[in-house]
Amino acid sequence: MKNKIKQIIPHINKGNHKLSEIEKASKIRISDNKGWKEFFRQIEAEISDDEIIFSEKSKMLASIKAIQEGEELGDISKYLDWREFEILTAELTEKHDYECLTNIVTSKPRMQIDVIAIGKSHRIVFDCKHWKKQLGPSNIRKIADNHVKRCEKYFRATNS
Repeated sequence: MKNKIKQIIPHINKGNHKLSEIEKASKIRISDNKGWKEFFRQIEAEISDDEIIFSEKSKMLASIKAIQEGEELGDISKYLDWREFEILTAELTEKHDYECLTNIVTSKPRMQIDVIAIGKSHRIVFDCKHWKKQLGPSNIRKIADNHVKRCEKYFRATNS
């Protein structure tokens, strides 16, 4: 099952789905497999003989499980939209004893920060970029410079 979690993640979307359609799309036999039934329980999905109901968190929980079992973050993140990618960043960071704040928006100065991870002695500020195309060094430099400026403004504005 380890390598097959990645196959099913693209087909996990909140709501009710016919089990036969999920099996066909993922090319995985689920209905008579106790291991898969336990997996779906762990990702907060309800499974019956002919239907599966995914929760809002199911895709995220499946993604985390796949990464924990050795899948590459880059491979898994292909199946997530930008918002899910931000949530995944926070969830993985929280597993390392950080408290995370997500989608922080301030005014005066107006800015948005994707994730702030608060540790015992420090904070990490994430600017989650989830682009399909590869960026060149000059674009990455501009993004990094803007991120540093945003962090400096945020810490000045919050006195932290």
